[in-house]
Amino acid sequence: FTLSNPQDFEFALESTYELDHTNRLELDASTYLDTSEVLYYTWESDDGFYQETAQVLLTKPGKYTITVRNDKG
Repeated sequence: FTLSNPQDFEFALESTYELDHTNRLELDASTYLDTSEVLYYTWESDDGFYQETAQVLLTKPGKYTITVRNDKG
């Protein structure tokens, strides 16, 4: 059998965002991906935030990381 590397995602979220005067930031990672595959999203932060959706509402400053994977991992 042949094992090949998966195609990289084209991901266009900015690396830094600032909370506005309402201390709210809504992000939707799915709008930035050009793929028809089923994808799984995991958001995590340095303050314990954890969410498994493409959309998040952030209300606290911090370092947030998103992991996106398909059914192959």
